[in-house]
Amino acid sequence: LMSLVDRLESTGERSFAVVGLAKNCGKTTVVNHLIGEWGRRGVRLGLTSIGRDGEPVDLVTRLPKPRIRVEPGTLAVTAEASLADSAAPSRIVRRMGIPSALGELLLVETEGAGLIELSGPSTMDQAREVISLLRESGAERVVLDGALDRLSCGAPSVCGAAVLSCGAVLGSSPETIAEKAAHQVKLFRLPVLVGEGAEVVRRVAASRGRLAAAIDADGNVTPLDGSALTCRGLADALPEGCRWLWAGGGITDSIAGALLKRSGVPDIVAGDATRVFLSPMTLDRLRMAGARVWVLAPVRLAAIATNPVRPAGAPLDARLLLDCVARAVPAAAVYDVVAGLASECGLIDGCEKCARLAS
Repeated sequence: LMSLVDRLESTGERSFAVVGLAKNCGKTTVVNHLIGEWGRRGVRLGLTSIGRDGEPVDLVTRLPKPRIRVEPGTLAVTAEASLADSAAPSRIVRRMGIPSALGELLLVETEGAGLIELSGPSTMDQAREVISLLRESGAERVVLDGALDRLSCGAPSVCGAAVLSCGAVLGSSPETIAEKAAHQVKLFRLPVLVGEGAEVVRRVAASRGRLAAAIDADGNVTPLDGSALTCRGLADALPEGCRWLWAGGGITDSIAGALLKRSGVPDIVAGDATRVFLSPMTLDRLRMAGARVWVLAPVRLAAIATNPVRPAGAPLDARLLLDCVARAVPAAAVYDVVAGLASECGLIDGCEKCARLAS
């Protein structure tokens, strides 16, 4: 099985998001691994973070955090206060004019090895701008560190591919963690809308953006008040014969619950899976009601990384956790970059638990 960096290279992409399902899932550990491996290959990296990372102590939990160590020539976008707290000698290449809670965002180049703190863009538009600038400034690969449980930086409009980090913090057992990982991957693999009506929905999405709209089978469009997230009386606002709901800002259990009260539930369309926040139960209820959830662009999941360490408490068995996740997620490469473990498998023949998780 190829290494994690080789797998990312095989995608042909140049920008990668490291995202997690919760805080303390091991995202920083994966970022450090990628920095080290690409650094050994002489690849010039660009780094930034949607949140804040690389600080010695977590501001919320007050527990120690992994630091981020870079080599000379690394490009990074971080805020003024974070740069002041960084030990890696750096020069400011450009002031970006983007404000943040920790000061203006700066493009810097490290002039020596050392620790760096990253606190970058807070919106997806800013993230796209930052990634573009890092590439234009000479970064051969860009790594975007996700924040908390925000998956949005893994959106295809932001990064070419994503690494999903799943840590022991997600559950009490490897099986519980595997179930959560399998559900998120199931969302990442939601089908792309094609065929009849797809072009109409795409035109509506382009014109409405985050604002919701109802579309019937003849292509007639009924604009809705606000996004699906904010539209009051959503189910009642949909006209008879509604075939698709362009959800705009996102899809939640509460939105689906409102739609399920109708006699006819339309299919729901989101821009991509990072805007879909449905539980396994709600996804099943929609399916049983004859409704499907579609996306306009797929999230490209390059790999899954497991982390058996908890911030407090005994760690899980690294091999057991990795194997459980690999069994639960068909056709996915799973890595533990600290233990040096890797697995790529589909279902294990005769394993009822694997079959149940994958379904």
